Amino acid sequence: MNEQIQKLLNNLIHLEYVSSTLYLAMSNYINRLNYKGMGSWLRLQSEEERTHMLKLIDDPQTLVIVQDFLREQVDEEAQTIVDRLKIVQNNPAAIFILDQELGQRKAAPAGGAAVQD
Repeated sequence: MNEQIQKLLNNLIHLEYVSSTLYLAMSNYINRLNYKGMGSWLRLQSEEERTHMLKLIDDPQTLVIVQDFLREQVDEEAQTIVDRLKIVQNNPAAIFILDQELGQRKAAPAGGAAVQD
């Protein structure tokens, strides 16, 4: 493998690791605030990022992996959730509803993205 591509992949592996760790830390924090739905959603995000990291480590088909990650990032709904949190601000009822909604997300089958019921 080209040395420059290998370096970029190693950087991407590191970013996936950091992302997984941050999502896990946020999940722990938000669970302590008793927002179990949001905590569950963040935990699943952590697992998804870890899966990305492991795919990069184990799968020699670099182009396929990178294309999958890019497609997933385009489809990612995390920004929508951030926008919704900005709208609800400190409204407890709205935060509770969002918490319940995010808590409906289920883990993905092996090799797939997590799904929302």
